[in-house]
Amino acid sequence: MAKKSNFQQLDLNLLRTLVVLFKEKNTRRAAEVLFTTQPSVSRSLAKLRHHFKDELFTRTQYGLAPTDRCIEINRTLPLLMQTLEQTLSDTEFEPSELTGTLRIATNHFLGDRYNSKLFLAITEASPKLTVEFENWNSDTALKLLNGQLQAGINYFPIELSKEIFQRKLMSESFSLYMRSGHPYLSSPSLKTMVSYPLATVLVPDWNLKQSMTEKLLLDHDVECQFKLRSENINSIFQSLKDSDLIFPAAHQLLDNRPLEGVISVGLPDDFKNLEMDISLYMHVKHRQSPYYQWLASIMQNCLS
Repeated sequence: MAKKSNFQQLDLNLLRTLVVLFKEKNTRRAAEVLFTTQPSVSRSLAKLRHHFKDELFTRTQYGLAPTDRCIEINRTLPLLMQTLEQTLSDTEFEPSELTGTLRIATNHFLGDRYNSKLFLAITEASPKLTVEFENWNSDTALKLLNGQLQAGINYFPIELSKEIFQRKLMSESFSLYMRSGHPYLSSPSLKTMVSYPLATVLVPDWNLKQSMTEKLLLDHDVECQFKLRSENINSIFQSLKDSDLIFPAAHQLLDNRPLEGVISVGLPDDFKNLEMDISLYMHVKHRQSPYYQWLASIMQNCLS
């Protein structure tokens, strides 16, 4: 007979107690929230300590202080419990009642432009929800799989586990960025563009080896010189001001950062097919969840 896993041996009611204790930091207040007695909460805590083989909380003069293990568990547990409750409930999904923390990874290039809009849209619909953003990095895929992150936003496609669902949110067109008075302006064409040194932004886990611009230029059999590659978009813009660099990148980058001496112009007529898809990344098991359908809708509205 197969041995039960740790999760199978755990009473889900104990997890609810853990969530409330983590929030209240006090067994008496936790008992009031759970409509039970303080000794009952203490017994549940003893069972949780035995199960996780960790103290979970230590007593201080200010109340219960969570251990590192307890903090780690509660990074994802409240939202998981809420999702479970909504799944088993007959009530309709109601964003305004969401609590806990929503954790989203965005690549720094997209986050710089969209994180603020996402935060405002999410908290307007779900005022009780806390939003945390982090940069997309080499650990992001694993965090999406183990529940430490609820969602990610990055360019599409990325080679990831089949357990991570990629849902296209929008396509982003390109412009050319350069200094005011750049000689390119007198004869705009693909040939003129590649006669000047080019810059490209690097996005971890997407284009560190080769940018989309480089790939498309190679597809056109066009020789070019990428003289500046950087993860820091501000350093690229500063370099444009004092050089003949041309920076092909997503349109509207200057909307949130007007920069004296730098302009944007459309792509040359013979190089119009440069665009990139932006995708929502989540664990495949969530793709039919009302919660994630709502989140995808919020993201699509903010990015479009």
